[in-house]
Amino acid sequence: SLVSPAREAVEGLLAALSKQAAAAGGGAAPASFNAFRDEVIEKLDKLDLPPSALDALIDYFGAEHVAEMTGRSKRMLKASGGSGYVLCSRAERGTPASRINLAERKRFQSGEKLIAILSDAGATGVSLHADKNEANQRRRVHI
Repeated sequence: SLVSPAREAVEGLLAALSKQAAAAGGGAAPASFNAFRDEVIEKLDKLDLPPSALDALIDYFGAEHVAEMTGRSKRMLKASGGSGYVLCSRAERGTPASRINLAERKRFQSGEKLIAILSDAGATGVSLHADKNEANQRRRVHI
């Protein structure tokens, strides 16, 4: 399944607490803390925590339709065959990581991709308005 930011936050907190408990316990976390951690993880496994909104949108519409302009270098995509997900680089062969967002913008502006998702990290200096010099003249809807 897609990664849940809520689960990652809880697991990160547990890892930090485990280090603190180990430091206080002379190098190993006490058995009571380990039991607590295992209980929390077991409860997390039973919850249906939501995935990240960005990954859910890309999963729903398909990476081939979504121009992602963010600060991320990787994203979760369905594995070939549709069973599970894999962490993939957003950079394509021959495209430096620093130019990923520019390549995605170009795909949106040309009409190759019809959905654009921007984050604050990827939106600096980006204009996606219909431009007479670009192929994609469709009306834009900003949400």
